Amino acid sequence: MNIKFFQYLLSRKNERGFTIIEILSIVIIIGILSAIALPSFLSCGSMAVSSESKYYVGAMNESQQAYFLENRNFSNSLSRLDLGIKEQTKYFNYSIIITQKAAFNYGVARQKYVDSSWFNPRPIKTFVGAVFAVPITKKDQPETLSIICQSQELTTTSPANPILKNGVPVCGQGTKELLNKEFIK
Repeated sequence: MNIKFFQYLLSRKNERGFTIIEILSIVIIIGILSAIALPSFLSCGSMAVSSESKYYVGAMNESQQAYFLENRNFSNSLSRLDLGIKEQTKYFNYSIIITQKAAFNYGVARQKYVDSSWFNPRPIKTFVGAVFAVPITKKDQPETLSIICQSQELTTTSPANPILKNGVPVCGQGTKELLNKEFIK
């Protein structure tokens, strides 16, 4: 029905202007489309903020893996990883804690919500990444395994560290693993 309506509008060559019915029907169509798209549009703000931390923690994990392969230990400093990541951004604090066998990379939210005067506040999640050095049988060089976890609750503190369970990285309590498809978003 809408196609015939638009064809009718385009076929009117001699007439000038639109009738009030035609204008109202276009406004109603635009209103319906806006109502459908508005919830998705509103959630984009918090997703964009969280994407920063997901990306940075993922980059920190990859850089820790490369650093370990070159130096046989992990870096406890963001500057030594040469990523250009600041320790503090508008919404996150970034830090690293290392042990002999693991590096934990944190993207901790500085506040629980993105505040906006126009819309309701949107939540910000905290992330932790881990790189584990695991020995390989028959080889002298250890291999590294990594994982990225997202806090399930809104928090401004570091989440529980991931652990190595039966040779597989597992997220700590109160966090869930981000799969590759979730990390790319």
